[in-house]
Amino acid sequence: MSASHSKKPHRASSEPAKRGYRFERLIAWQKAMDFCERVYDVSMCFPKEEVYGLTSQFRRASVSIPLNIAEGSGCGSDREFSRFLSVALRSQYEVVTILRRAERL
Repeated sequence: MSASHSKKPHRASSEPAKRGYRFERLIAWQKAMDFCERVYDVSMCFPKEEVYGLTSQFRRASVSIPLNIAEGSGCGSDREFSRFLSVALRSQYEVVTILRRAERL
């Protein structure tokens, strides 16, 4: 594969996006968006009394993942970008913990 055809899935290119934003081409962002949809589907099965507690936190934590990926993609350096990816990963840990808690209900 030549250098012009190689893909860098972790970071958007510096060339302007043809349509939409550069972060929308990031595989991590796309998968995080898909994950959010799954979280919303799963949370529909949570007990009604958890709508303002566990359900809300579960959804907010999942949405934080693609939000941080998107925000980080606009940073000026890889180091800055990695900080946002770290926050996204911690949000993922939060989602998993909430899911484990929900399994105990």
